[in-house]
Amino acid sequence: MNVFVAKDVAGTAIASITSDLLATMADGQVIAVGTPAGGGAEQVIPASSALGSYTHFRLVESQAGVLNYGPRIKVSDVYFAATKTYVAPVEQVYYVGYNGTSGSLDVSQANEFIFTIAYDHDDMMWSEQKLRNAYDYYSPAPTQQNLAMSMVSQINYKENLGSINGTGKMVIADMLAQGTATALDSTATLAVTNGSTTITASAAQTTNWAVGTVIRIGSGSTATTDPVYVITSVASTTVATINMPFQGATNSALATGNIRTLSAITNWGFRVTGQPLTWSKDFFKFMKVKFHFDLKGFGATVYDRPGSLTQSATAPLSKESSKGIGSAYEVAEMESFAAGFEGALNRMVVPLPAGRTYADTTTPKTYDVIVFESADNSIGSTNPVVSQAPMRVQQFVCVPASAAVRTKLASQLNTLLGASL
Repeated sequence: MNVFVAKDVAGTAIASITSDLLATMADGQVIAVGTPAGGGAEQVIPASSALGSYTHFRLVESQAGVLNYGPRIKVSDVYFAATKTYVAPVEQVYYVGYNGTSGSLDVSQANEFIFTIAYDHDDMMWSEQKLRNAYDYYSPAPTQQNLAMSMVSQINYKENLGSINGTGKMVIADMLAQGTATALDSTATLAVTNGSTTITASAAQTTNWAVGTVIRIGSGSTATTDPVYVITSVASTTVATINMPFQGATNSALATGNIRTLSAITNWGFRVTGQPLTWSKDFFKFMKVKFHFDLKGFGATVYDRPGSLTQSATAPLSKESSKGIGSAYEVAEMESFAAGFEGALNRMVVPLPAGRTYADTTTPKTYDVIVFESADNSIGSTNPVVSQAPMRVQQFVCVPASAAVRTKLASQLNTLLGASL
């Protein structure tokens, strides 16, 4: 396996690259060189080379004054070549009860409720025993609001400990409610800070600015899927405290169109959303949070997840997590892993060796990924007892999304390989 990581450059035109690759290739460019079918020395493969015009090819990358070569591949041995364009990672989102469109929390079946989040993503620390966090609510007269408030507050408190400890949150939880929405007085803006329980209005509030008021605070246009909070104390007509730390993005002047107080609430629910995990190359793997819920006492409460009966096919609210394609962190891991095939690399020392670090995880970049797969059939005649098992070879070229350098490499290999890169 070989991994080439290109820079975000246009690249030198193929026709302008001479046999002195180091002098003529653009820094960060990846091209193909090959052996002509008629024999002779290896040369830069021209653009739109006809099928059969070269018997072998190999990739070469110019980075910081160094040429890195891939293995020599026989063209007829290539059985797969394709490009996967960048796909953004997705965080998991599940709903319990009201999801902004339908549903509610069923509090008629029990007095004790246990909500358990079972984490499925960690394949190292908890490969045989899943991490489970259980949250309990008891009341002789349970209500939807109190159940939602209890569960969401407990989850966020637990996850906040992860931030304090330096490992970060795995999930955040938000409350949702269905009711009659009313704008703030004087079309005021609202100052909110992630992790703070204080909200500050830009103008005095006299309507619905009281202890117990339910307030919906959005980060974009106000929608029923925006989270709600409950005012627990009022310091003045402009400053109030909400029941738990604000989970959204900090904003010093959130527009009035994104804020509503709610009354005549009929349905409550809550949402659990995965968060980006701590990543460190060769130490913390690039993963996305995966979880499922175990519910006790929730009766007929709807548990909304992809594939459930309440899930809309046209506008799904819940989502499964995905690592996507071409994330800088995954590319960096592939690059580091592949370096181990190119020579001695001692991973048993501290600090870990940096290895090759062309993948840009600082910005971070997003990458399109070109992949070639081939089988080395040069072993010779088949053994009469055991059939031949050719060695598989993989090569990945990771190119910053939409970078023109990918087009130049594709122009060399599309016709030659009968591919569409």
